[in-house]
Amino acid sequence: MCESKVYLMTGDEKEHVMSEVVRMEVEDGGVRLLDIIGNETFVEGARVRHADLLTHEIVLEK
Repeated sequence: MCESKVYLMTGDEKEHVMSEVVRMEVEDGGVRLLDIIGNETFVEGARVRHADLLTHEIVLEK
């Protein structure tokens, strides 16, 4: 499968936000994440720092 894990960087700290993410929508004011079973999380004030598609890791930052 191609689900990703999403983390949020705050300074030097990397915090796990959500697993099994299959969709990411960049919106005004943040990033919306949706997992494989339809759960969603909105990370307010975040932007994409990088996405590593080989390791299925997405890193957001504020």
